[in-house]
Amino acid sequence: MTSLPTNTLGRTGLTVSKLGYGAMELRGPGGRLGRDLDPAQAGTLLNQVLDAGITFIDTSPDYGRAEELIGEHVSHRRDQFFLASKCGCAVHPDGGTGGFGEHVFTRANVRAGVEQSLRRMRTDHLDVVQFHASPSRATLEENDSVGELVALRGEGKIRFIGMSGTLPNIEDHVAGLDDLLDGMTRMEFMLRFTISHPDMHTTIVGTAKPAHLADNLAAATKGPLPGEVYEEAKRRLS
Repeated sequence: MTSLPTNTLGRTGLTVSKLGYGAMELRGPGGRLGRDLDPAQAGTLLNQVLDAGITFIDTSPDYGRAEELIGEHVSHRRDQFFLASKCGCAVHPDGGTGGFGEHVFTRANVRAGVEQSLRRMRTDHLDVVQFHASPSRATLEENDSVGELVALRGEGKIRFIGMSGTLPNIEDHVAGLDDLLDGMTRMEFMLRFTISHPDMHTTIVGTAKPAHLADNLAAATKGPLPGEVYEEAKRRLS
């Protein structure tokens, strides 16, 4: 097991590895942007994630087969990791999943999505449930969406509530840093820059390839960027 840096996740009190695992690449062939997937290889990868000391797995009903594979291959190791998923995603009557599509934030759909996720992942609780697709505050207030997650929390089905938010034009925010790489790949630099931020508690990096997982682990194990490099990167990004 590698020695990964850890931090407390927000105000949850949960100690998580600063390198988390994003399960989107385990979505399989269905839905939008589907991909070929060998379920056995997916199971091996998920166990490698835990064996490496990663303690935070992020997924979503929108990620095709990902929740099902997590349930099938690592539910017996549930006490070794924290599990985050999303809500507001399309709910299918048969419990199946599709691709990333329309999101509905009614209380009924929020509840149905959480309960299907629990069944797919063979667990009695989710550590974090996040609203997917960055709904507006007005949408959440109109549907009393937060109220449903609070109710589910009261029932012990979820522990903490969050938001999976997006910013526009992110490509424009990460230009002009190549001369700071000093031998690092861009991926290593971005990962270590993220880890360097004192208010960053975990970072989610998804992959279906063991080689990419190994590269991410190697970068994260190096820890934060040198202080002067981090400060210069922040200055340029500001």
